[in-house]
Amino acid sequence: MSSTTVIFIERATLATLSEFKDVLANILLSIGESWSVEVRPYRARISTTESSDFGKLMYSITFPSHDQKTVIIKDQKFALVTTSNVKNVSNDLLENNCTSGFIDSMDSILTNKLSNIWDQRQLIRGESGETFITKLKSTIKAINLFSSTGFKGLLIEIDTTHADEVQEVKDILKNIGIKDYQICQDSMDETNPNYICDLAYQYVKVLEY
Repeated sequence: MSSTTVIFIERATLATLSEFKDVLANILLSIGESWSVEVRPYRARISTTESSDFGKLMYSITFPSHDQKTVIIKDQKFALVTTSNVKNVSNDLLENNCTSGFIDSMDSILTNKLSNIWDQRQLIRGESGETFITKLKSTIKAINLFSSTGFKGLLIEIDTTHADEVQEVKDILKNIGIKDYQICQDSMDETNPNYICDLAYQYVKVLEY
């Protein structure tokens, strides 16, 4: 079974991705599809006491390349997975006129209907990311992230069954002079692993530090 690892390099430059690709070429088998991702941190508007269980921070991570799924991470221990892909609307709901067949994204609901509870702090977005398939059939994705203030850093996502592929990426980063980065390989719940939830959790961990 494959596992994911997410690396974030805040001190990268726009040229770091090209440097990374040049060295990565030595272990490449093929190039995959372009991809994108959006991360939205939210802060609770509700006043809470220090003893309250209601966390003040929540994250929404949207993966268009994963069936338009959005994962909501709250308090780093609760997750909700939704999708805006209309193909996932149940036929039973359509036949019983329980839905129009259109799906509001979770971010749209939070922004338009729950804005009195949750306030979006910023939007972190990556577009035209690159996908690389290695000779060991691992998938390595790289994307430049931007926020409203400009370039935020380089994010690398690794999906592999070979632990040495993660070390290979670390070695490449060292080779191009990158020593300072955040990395996460953790599962949200070690007793109940879930691919998309764990991936979203790793995004939050490296971006929240």
